[in-house]
Amino acid sequence: MLGFTLAPYHFDQNYDNWGYYIGFARGKTEEVKNLGQHQSGESQHYRYRFGLSYSLTNNISIYGGAISDTRELDIKTRIAPFMVDASPIEVSKNDKDTQWGGEIGARIALDFGLAVSIGYNSISNGVIGGIGFRF
Repeated sequence: MLGFTLAPYHFDQNYDNWGYYIGFARGKTEEVKNLGQHQSGESQHYRYRFGLSYSLTNNISIYGGAISDTRELDIKTRIAPFMVDASPIEVSKNDKDTQWGGEIGARIALDFGLAVSIGYNSISNGVIGGIGFRF
């Protein structure tokens, strides 16, 4: 999956170490295999994330928030009507499955503008890493 995350700092004098983030990622569209002779299908994967971050130092921060993980399946079936010279009719079925979960992690900003993050995602039950730029 590839995506982007915006993580600005909170510019309030009382909460200067706090920030927030919001992000979106999208997987590549994949063809669904093992369908019937007159069927074709595609699957798509989206992920939205948002939460809060807290700066421990100028270059190290921790974050935590919520994740919405959506998998979309689109199957098209071609039905041939019992008529002379009739063209096939295409019927489409769309199925969406959305799961909610959480994430926690840490972000390290290097001196030359590169930022590296690593965290835990409860939906995939695994480690998520990221590389970005700090402005």
